[in-house]
Amino acid sequence: MNDGEWVFNAEYGREAEQHWGRQIFLYVVSRVEPAVLGTLRDEVHGVYLETSRDLDHPDTAGAMRAWAARWNLSEPWVLEYARQTLEAWGMTRWKPGEPHPPRRGMRIGNWPDRPAKELRWEFGHRVAFPRVEPPQPPPVRVIPWEPTLVRWTDYAAAQREQFDLWLTRYRAIVDRWAAENDMAPTTRKRSRRDDGPLAHYEWLARWQVQGWTQQAIGKHYGRREEKTVADAIRRTSELIGLARRSLTTPE
Repeated sequence: MNDGEWVFNAEYGREAEQHWGRQIFLYVVSRVEPAVLGTLRDEVHGVYLETSRDLDHPDTAGAMRAWAARWNLSEPWVLEYARQTLEAWGMTRWKPGEPHPPRRGMRIGNWPDRPAKELRWEFGHRVAFPRVEPPQPPPVRVIPWEPTLVRWTDYAAAQREQFDLWLTRYRAIVDRWAAENDMAPTTRKRSRRDDGPLAHYEWLARWQVQGWTQQAIGKHYGRREEKTVADAIRRTSELIGLARRSLTTPE
């Protein structure tokens, strides 16, 4: 799932990739199927309020499990994000069926009274991962062009040659930094037909939540090889730790 040239070998690197991958997936889910958060609000949020905002109350927990099963999102980490979202919504003190509450003077940004397509997950409880900043590039020296002494074509050729040397030096600096920080070169080849950074998350969302077949996904996104879609769904679900709605290859 890494589009760069280096990837962390360290365990925290894999954990970070999974952590952010989960949030990306849920974000995509909310975009392609707004009813996921819409039903969390309509079918669970009210129960949560009726039980005095008790997430562990049997009624709240039961409503949460039913909601998760409906969308094939029963993994514990999904339920944790759903709990965080309910807690954020509960801070607004808005109840289903009531008019919009006044927002003046309040710093709460995640309101449950919006249309379903505008609802968003609450990714509170931040997880801290070590962050290693890449080295800064060395300064680039550009010699002014003296048009009375040098033709533009000669000047431009000389500057390009110097810039190529600069790129080579900078690449060596970054490669050395990556090796010193326990990284390894990326081995996954990028297809000539790049799907974009969120494409595979979207395919998984279509498959898992909306029940699309791999044939439908391939046709919708212009992919002729169904195996490409199936492999992407499998890899993405394994990355984020999501049990696919079928334990067999997507059909």
